[in-house]
Formats: sequence, structure tokens, C-alpha cells
Amino acid sequence: MNVYELYRQRFSDHLDDIFIEQDGYAPITYRVADALAARMAGSLRARGLQPGARVAVRMDKSPILVCLLLACLRAGLVFVPLNRSAPPRECRRVLATTRPQLLVLPAGDAAALSGDTALTDDAALAGGATPGLWRLADDPDAVMAGLTDTGPGSPGKAAAIVDTADDAPALMIHTSGSTGTPKGVLWSHGFMAANGLAQCEQWGYRATDRLLHALPMHHSHGLSAAWNGILLSGGRLHLLSRFSADAVIDALPACTVFSGVPTMYIRLLESPRLNRQAVAHMRLFVCSSAALPDTVAEAFERRTGHTILECYGMTETGTLTSNPLAGPRRRGSVGTAFPGVTLRIADVDGRPLPAGAIGELQARKPRFADVLASPDGDGSAGAGLLTGDGYYRTGDLARIDADGAVRIVGRQKDVIVSGGSNIHPKEIETALSRIPGVGQCAVFGVPHPALGEAPIALVVRTDPALSSESIRARAAEELAPYKLPRQIHLVDRIALNAIGKTDTPALRERYRQAFA
Repeated sequence: MNVYELYRQRFSDHLDDIFIEQDGYAPITYRVADALAARMAGSLRARGLQPGARVAVRMDKSPILVCLLLACLRAGLVFVPLNRSAPPRECRRVLATTRPQLLVLPAGDAAALSGDTALTDDAALAGGATPGLWRLADDPDAVMAGLTDTGPGSPGKAAAIVDTADDAPALMIHTSGSTGTPKGVLWSHGFMAANGLAQCEQWGYRATDRLLHALPMHHSHGLSAAWNGILLSGGRLHLLSRFSADAVIDALPACTVFSGVPTMYIRLLESPRLNRQAVAHMRLFVCSSAALPDTVAEAFERRTGHTILECYGMTETGTLTSNPLAGPRRRGSVGTAFPGVTLRIADVDGRPLPAGAIGELQARKPRFADVLASPDGDGSAGAGLLTGDGYYRTGDLARIDADGAVRIVGRQKDVIVSGGSNIHPKEIETALSRIPGVGQCAVFGVPHPALGEAPIALVVRTDPALSSESIRARAAEELAPYKLPRQIHLVDRIALNAIGKTDTPALRERYRQAFA
């Protein structure tokens, strides 16, 4: 079943309700979005694209981007979002590995991302290394005016929903790259449907909800997890072109749900405007994509009266765990298994470990996405990450309490082996974040001539009186000597990737000679 068919069934009772609103655009109803997606799908098909063809899109966040995604789903095409803020070289690398048949750019965008090969509008699609090009206006009225019915098969003639198999590809999303080179991940129509329905049920989405969306839309969190529930419930999507604390706080009184990453909550807490009055109409704050520091969760609850709902998932797996919508939420835990998900902790040899032990978190569910590894984007590394009995190896270190609550300790790749001892960066970060005057912090390992590796900490201070020595002395009250950072650098900011995670590979590279 085409996932768009599911979406349409679910929002069909709300066709005249507003679906998307964004400053600078007239509100768009579900009826208009549905018609626009149908016309755009017709235009895509008229360009010779057949079901399964890949459409790469590098556009600003807007109602048009949302409708273009829906159009690709409707036409059975694979939507491949590109990071709008990424440099052209990175985008060209993604184009080379994903080999799309069509590249969609804003109408006024002169950067074709083609390197030495010039792209021309509607270039030949079949068999060439260069994709066709569609320059698309970012204004809904302009797009609708250009997609007119002038005859059978003409651009803009409304296309029917293409019938697809559950395992037919729908999206190709790239991982954040926080542990290495970003990987392309294929989501099927069935995967999107199952994941979306589970999110909608677990987080209680309803037609009266208004989701405040401040995430980028080239990543799984912002592209699907953050607004699947709205599309499946007939609610409203309030788009912010980009995150800023002031813009979010301005919009909160008109919204009911906000989904973000830890960095966003840290930025919100830096504003004195965040208070209980600002969040009086909110029913739910969700955090995912990275670990939420306990100190941030505590400060947010004190300031707003809301307990942030933490959840956990991966681009390759969809959502795996969540704290409950109703009932107590465990601070420092990403919750318990989602419906249909089975979890376990395993040692380095793959043997299951008992409750409370730290090891690799492994998950099994009816359907996983495909992790693409080969340069041409066709090969799959997913099978290599599955155990013999069908569990996905997440690469995350965690422990599961006796009641099923999952606590993420860190990434296997991030474990620092120093003098023969394993050090988990998250444990050090947690200790540092408890020190008054410490804001954001990041801990990672770099080569050390005597120890193999040693931990380095980057700290953003909120109290300028703090020194590296005083931070280290306070950390020594909680951490064993071998876990203490060998160097503490006071910085103005910490490098983050596009989704708001610490850019650990970049930091390791920058400081790799620290102990040389």
C-alpha cells in the first residue's frame, strides 16, 4: 500500500482544515495540499519518471517542500532530500552516490551542484550520469499557476496515487554522520506507515494539535518523526524556516507540541522569555536525536512545569523507545520499547546480558530500513548489522533496567580505551554538566603516546569565573582519576552537525595532535 493512501484516508475528514502555516505564506489546507501534490506528481511523471526513480531535492523549508515530498510518495518516486546548508561539494558527493534521475532546485538558484558538468532544465533522464533539472518556485500560488492542465500527460495534470508494494522504496535519508561518513538509508512505504502509526498512537496526536516544527527537513527526525503524527491525525503543521529561541517562544502560545534536539532546549533555557506563561497551551515537548543532559531536563521542568518526553531511534530503525505520554517519565532514560519492538543488551561477542549490564543495544522489529553502503547507492550493509536471529546492532551502548527502561551510555565507537580501561564519554559529560556554571560540554578521545587514548573535554561556560582547573577539581569529586579529562578547553561554542548533535569526528580531527 502506498503510504500516501494511508495519509489521505486519515486526513480526509479534515480537508478544509489548515494543514501548513509558515510566515511569508498563506495557510494551506489539506484540500489544497492534496491537490498541489497531485499536480506536482503529474508534472514529475510527465518528465518521464517511473515508480522507483529517485528525485533529489535541495530547497528551503517551506510548504512547497512538504507538498513535493507528498507528490513523490503519491507518484511512487523516491524522495532524496539534500541539506540546503551543506556546501556544494558535499551535495555533489550525495548526488554521485544516490544517482537521482531528477534534481529539484529553487527557481532562482544558480548553483546547479553539478561540478564541471552543466545541468540544463529537463535534461535527459534515462541512463545518464547527469540528472534532469526542475527549477521549482517556492511559492504555492506560483507553483499551482504553473501546473495547469493543458492536455493528457502534460505537466501539472493531476496524477492518481500509484499503487505500490509495502517494501517499495519511498525515502532515501542520510544519517547525521555523527560517527563517521553519512550513510544513505532507504525507507519503504510500509516502514513509513508502521513507524508513523506507532508514533501517532504513542504520543496521542489528534486533530486539535499544532506541531511547532523548527528542525531541518533533510534528516529523519525533522522529515518524518516530527510531523508524521500531524499528517495522520489531521492536525496543523507550523513551520519555522530555521530554529531560533525567540521564534520558537513567539510561536509556542499558538501550538501544542514541540519536537526538538537537546541543543534547542539548551538555547530555549538561555532566554528569560521561557516561562510557564509561554508554554501554557502546550501539551507535549519531545526530545530525540541525542542524549538530553539531566541538568537541562531538570532546568526545563523547573522553568516550565513540563517534563520533556525523551525517546530514541535511528534513521535505520525508526523509533525504538519512548517514555510514556501518561505516567511518570524517567529522567536519564529514553523510555521503554515501542509496540512491536524487542530489545536486548549484548556483549562484544553478541551474547545477551542480564538487566542492568552495559553492552550494545540490539533491537528487533517487524521491518527495518535498508542501510546503503556501496558507492552507487545500490548495495546494502543492513544485513551486516543484523544478528543471526534478526536483531539490529545499533552500535549504542546502553543498559536496560529491570522494568524495561533503557539508558543510553554512549556509542561503541566513542568509547575511549585509555591505559586498558574503557571510558564512556557520556558519564564524564554528565558529571561536568552538574557543575554550576557549565553549559554545553563534549568529551571525546584522541591519541595519547602512553595511554593509547585519553579524554579531552570542551566546555562552554555560563559562569566566566570558572577555570579549567576548577572544573577538573569539581569533576574529581565524582569521577575516578582515570576518567578525568586530561585536557579541558574552554570554548565559546561546540561544533554541531546539521541535526544538532556534537560533531565528534570533526572534533577528534581538530584535537588529534593534542598530546603529540
